[in-house]
Amino acid sequence: MEGTFKRPVFRLKTEDANTRARVGTIVTYKGVTTDTPCCFTCTRRGIPQHLSLDNLRRVRGVQGLNVCASHLMNTSSVGLSGDREIHGLVGMGDADKRKWVVLCSIRDPLANNVNIHKGISPDSLPVDTPLGVVHLTWKEHVRLMEEFSPDVFMTLSDDIVPQCGKTRRRKASERTLRWLEHTLVHCKDALPTSGVLASIVACGNKEDCIRMTEQSVIAAGHWPLGYAIMSLGLGESPATRHELLSTITELLPSNRLRYAAGVHSLSDIVLAVSSGVDAVDSSLVNELSNGGKALVFDVDCNGSSEGVCQQEPLDLRSASCARNKGPIL
Repeated sequence: MEGTFKRPVFRLKTEDANTRARVGTIVTYKGVTTDTPCCFTCTRRGIPQHLSLDNLRRVRGVQGLNVCASHLMNTSSVGLSGDREIHGLVGMGDADKRKWVVLCSIRDPLANNVNIHKGISPDSLPVDTPLGVVHLTWKEHVRLMEEFSPDVFMTLSDDIVPQCGKTRRRKASERTLRWLEHTLVHCKDALPTSGVLASIVACGNKEDCIRMTEQSVIAAGHWPLGYAIMSLGLGESPATRHELLSTITELLPSNRLRYAAGVHSLSDIVLAVSSGVDAVDSSLVNELSNGGKALVFDVDCNGSSEGVCQQEPLDLRSASCARNKGPIL
């Protein structure tokens, strides 16, 4: 299968006429197939928190990993901390490369990825790394992705909070669009096996999102794998988030992957899928693990799950669970 596709492709199978939910597949050049809708599990240095790589291999249902490049960056040379591609740096073998789709984000998806640093340059994006803040240009980002060799990555985005003024929102849109145009031109030859997601900043009001989306679709053309809807989960209400997602997805080509960042809770994921989103980054596992909680599903007497989750996660630190050594039910 490897070599059949030079770049990852997205294939739309069906779309629900009532809910706008979609079903499709992502196929990488290595032959990894991931069904959508799906979640890219957030990681720390390539592995989900509270899991070793051996444990991760045993977990069913993990289809994609969101690996943050800034966790592995060497700030002195704006490169990775080693000579191998990202799969090797986090300990993945050849079999692992054919098991999960690896999505690269440049900023930590578990943090508030907004530009809070002073002296923002029009040509660079401030990125927090373990060794300090790096101001990353689009050229350095592309070079990092060449070194990284991920299955999928997104172009740089100037993520801002909803409370920003009109001038700041306009600058964020202009910077994101400019980085998109430069990156796509360079990546056509520099990254022959990676799929690119064209970033769209979902900030401001509905009119701003419409303008930004239309400009991004024109600039991207038919070349990218899909689109990454950014600047979500930074303080907007669930109703506003749903409205922005619905507005943006209506303007995107139906045959391109739609990815949304900042979608964390179960209800957020359901709303995103019903808005026509195909993939999200998911910090749900991290938030549950850090809080000592677990999702519990209804199981019949034969042991098969009906896929119905209880209203609230089970608090494993509560008095009723603290001394219970039985299975989590």
